[in-house]
Amino acid sequence: MPASTRSRRSTDDADMPNKRRKVEPAEDVENALRDESLGERSEEFWFEDGSIILAAQGMSFRVHKGVLALRSDVFKTLLDDPSLEQLEGCPVLRVEDRGRDLRDLLHIMYNGGKSDWLSSSRPPIQYSAFRRVVDIALKYNIEEVLSEARYKLSRVFPTDSVENWHNGLRADDDDTPLVLCHADCIDLVRITRLLAMNSILPLVLYACCNIRPLGRFAHGVTLEGVSDPVTLAPNDLGLCLRGLNRLMLESGRLMRVFQDLAFSSRARSDQCATLAQCRQALQLLSLAAVDGGLYSDPSAIDFMDSWLDQQEKKPNAKPCQHCDTVLRDLINERREQTWCKLGKIFEVAEWPAGQKKPADEPVADAPAAA
Repeated sequence: MPASTRSRRSTDDADMPNKRRKVEPAEDVENALRDESLGERSEEFWFEDGSIILAAQGMSFRVHKGVLALRSDVFKTLLDDPSLEQLEGCPVLRVEDRGRDLRDLLHIMYNGGKSDWLSSSRPPIQYSAFRRVVDIALKYNIEEVLSEARYKLSRVFPTDSVENWHNGLRADDDDTPLVLCHADCIDLVRITRLLAMNSILPLVLYACCNIRPLGRFAHGVTLEGVSDPVTLAPNDLGLCLRGLNRLMLESGRLMRVFQDLAFSSRARSDQCATLAQCRQALQLLSLAAVDGGLYSDPSAIDFMDSWLDQQEKKPNAKPCQHCDTVLRDLINERREQTWCKLGKIFEVAEWPAGQKKPADEPVADAPAAA
């Protein structure tokens, strides 16, 4: 072999390892740095056969493009981007979502009916988890998740009848699909609007007006996982302030049932054998309502049975069976009248059509005649 050839081959062989030492370590460092920027790898959602890496805040997931694209057109568009960076031969999609939020969403998308979100046999969802899932599902327009969110809210805020309203915000008591308190409703107003559920908006605003102490809705609340206080949007704050005044007037009209019944033809002597005693009982109940602040309390659609049961245990405060039945029926009639006016009280036109309407009765912007 010519010396020149041997020399050239020797030079090439000597150069090859040097080239690898210069390039491969640099690539390894770059990949390591990029891998570190992905945050912690999810133990639950890191599939070796995954076709896309989702890099969220503090956490990354290696999942399947088909699963994401099937449920979200937004994801499908993002995944079709040919300029996505690559890591270990897998495209990387960087998103601004918090890792915990994206993990909760993937849990629903992969586990379906076995997830806490979609399974009716699972414990009710806490509001803090509910809002996280809804916000990220809205971002990626995942209708399956959003439809379930609307269903859960429709259970807690039924619009068909005042008799199905639960002032404790617990539909079917322990069988409720969602656990929330009145303070959560300050944030829920925003969620309700984003879900286009104006039909329940009067009830959500009603719940805001009943946060204790009264008027607290004007100052905002602190929610789990949210650094800044959550407040109502200016327009919704105005609705609550006006609605609060109207509800107080409605409550005053409701509480006048004691006086109205005491001197009403409904308590005729031929149906009440103890008319004088019953009138005294109604007067005592009326005074108890004044002392309890019920005349100005904005809870004009809430059940009063438990309050009446408690008050009627007091001496001379129990009317006869006939008058007690008439009293409770009259209270429920006025609760129903206020219920039907909630759309006007909170200026929401979408309050469901088809409900029984009060007979040309105005919203109580001013005290109504007895």
